[in-house]
Amino acid sequence: MASLYRSKRMTVYLSIDILEEILLRLPVKSLIVFKCVSKQWLSLISNPSFARRHSLQKLGRSVTGLFVQDPSWLGLYGNAFVFLDESKRNNVISKSFNPYAKSLPCPIDFRRRTIQSCNGLLCCKTSHNNPTFYVYNPSTNHHKILPRSPFKKDGFKSFCSVSLAFDPDKSPHYEVISIWAHKCRTLGVEIYSSKSESWKDLGMVNGSGRIYIVEDTGVFLNGSLHWFNRYGSCYLDVGEKSLQLKKMPAPPVAREDQVYGQTTWIVYFGECNGHIHLMKAYRKFPTSLYIMELEMDYTKWKVKYHINIELLTSAYYSEMVFDMHYQSIQDFSVLFVEDHDDDESKTSKMVIQIREHIIFYDLKDMTFNEVKDIQLTRRHPYKRLATPFIESLACV
Repeated sequence: MASLYRSKRMTVYLSIDILEEILLRLPVKSLIVFKCVSKQWLSLISNPSFARRHSLQKLGRSVTGLFVQDPSWLGLYGNAFVFLDESKRNNVISKSFNPYAKSLPCPIDFRRRTIQSCNGLLCCKTSHNNPTFYVYNPSTNHHKILPRSPFKKDGFKSFCSVSLAFDPDKSPHYEVISIWAHKCRTLGVEIYSSKSESWKDLGMVNGSGRIYIVEDTGVFLNGSLHWFNRYGSCYLDVGEKSLQLKKMPAPPVAREDQVYGQTTWIVYFGECNGHIHLMKAYRKFPTSLYIMELEMDYTKWKVKYHINIELLTSAYYSEMVFDMHYQSIQDFSVLFVEDHDDDESKTSKMVIQIREHIIFYDLKDMTFNEVKDIQLTRRHPYKRLATPFIESLACV
């Protein structure tokens, strides 16, 4: 009788092991649905160790869509979710902010902004002068409100930036890096760890000439945060013991540089498929775009594409207006660049916003098509914000 009981118990254990191996091979969206099958399935899929193992499978780690939001503090109005998959693009466009939920949870204030996406997690902030930050997983619809740091020092008047650092290949835990500006041009750096659920003061770093560089949210890749804007560029290795802002290489000098001087403007700076991309244009020729990729050893930028989008813009503009204050073309934003130069079966593209329209532009054959089922509201002429969405079971 005892042996029969042990045999049945081993069969149950074996069944759970087999079930787990099967579920590990399924995409995140299916797993979210399968949580409703039973309490056992819910417990298994919700387990942090299962989420960790599933992440290491690297299934569906690519960007599936974009959260496009109005740059003003106007709640959910003007926001949209856009699928990158062409088969879903014109059929399953959601005007809610989350493809899995009806809205983005805002536990403090309905006026909020998503400031960064990092490997499936979003970093969000509320709109008031003393903002609350929280980390949100749109796949699981879970969020974590970050406690306020106890380390703010006298003289550090305002945030420069708050950035999310999360690498599921190295750890199931994420970090949030907060940079404060000092009146004497010193930068204070603090880091929040989801593992310890607490803040740590990393000390101060010389911010002379770099305060305006790091006032934007950094782009995270390979353990470092990267910044690139009209004031310059730098990167910070989050794991290094010595706190130091290092310089990034300067982009290559193009023919237009030699003829017209330094009249470029930064169109786009972001990461996709393990590479950092930079796009710049020239005020005198705003439709001539250079897309560059940073070498993995940080030695140089290489030009991947040089395209002219005059045919595209002429379909939407009678005249392109360059705003000197915001260093951008009115009603024009490059939302995302996805390069698959090493895979001929996949399309390399960029996603553009022109006025209230969202357009997909093929970087190889230079064709474009508009997403027909969605139009953004036009509230003001400045850049829209877009954060990539990657399916993930990561715990917050």
